[in-house]
Amino acid sequence: MDQRFVDLYDEYIHAFIDRRSFLERLTVMAGGSAAAAGILPLIENDMSKAITVLETDPRIDCRMVPIPGQEGLMGYQVTPTYVGRTKPAKMPAIVLVGENRSTNPNIKDISRRWGTEGFLVLGVDYLSPVGGAPVDQELAGQMTGRIKAQSIIDWFSLASKHLKSRPDVGKVGIVGWCWGGDVVNNMLVADRNLDAGVSWYGNHPDLTKVNQITAPLLGHYAGKDEPILLKMPNYDKALTEAGKQHTFYIYPGTHHGFFNDTNSTRWDPVAGQLAWDRSLAFFKKYLDYPV
Repeated sequence: MDQRFVDLYDEYIHAFIDRRSFLERLTVMAGGSAAAAGILPLIENDMSKAITVLETDPRIDCRMVPIPGQEGLMGYQVTPTYVGRTKPAKMPAIVLVGENRSTNPNIKDISRRWGTEGFLVLGVDYLSPVGGAPVDQELAGQMTGRIKAQSIIDWFSLASKHLKSRPDVGKVGIVGWCWGGDVVNNMLVADRNLDAGVSWYGNHPDLTKVNQITAPLLGHYAGKDEPILLKMPNYDKALTEAGKQHTFYIYPGTHHGFFNDTNSTRWDPVAGQLAWDRSLAFFKKYLDYPV
């Protein structure tokens, strides 16, 4: 796939351009409407591919729950049932941050994947205070862009505080992709309730504030994601100079969003699995995963 098409879709999915502009530019770039129509399904996310773990899976219990502290704030909670296993006195927990579409079907499915691994997961629907995550993915991106950055931090902090206050929860981590990776990096600066963080292709926070980070960080970066890769060395340097525990991996030949298995062009099953395995091992280590 021509990298120009992938880059154009990234502009659209990050809400830098609207759908009309995206389609107009795709048509010109492809050389006509017929060619653009053939390329479009190859570069867009396909939510029909989102389900890999059913909500009825006996290993988990899934439901929407209120998050105390902000009227209307809800989260998609996935609780492991520990079928055939001994339930720990305190479960390891994860605050999950989606891309800039909130809790769409793909993000809910990823929440369930973590749940089947034995983690209590709270996928925050940060759009719930402003009407909830819509089916229309473009509208979700537009709604995300209208929320103040501080409100996002405040609402996700309420989620981690809520998990930390539960008597059946031990350590709490946070994981996010794309825009959600940005949130993870900013949350590690702002939230002392977090014990570990995993950021996938996320922008760095204010580098003058990295000294405030107390939790270990794991970062995954795509080899073809030049805008993010150009910033990553400065983040790495700032963390190193501040003595912060962190590990960054770059996956050669991959696109931004390489873990997203609803996107046939960006998804890289080999790199995605490796990054998942590394993330799982990381959370097991730092969230006191029960052996």
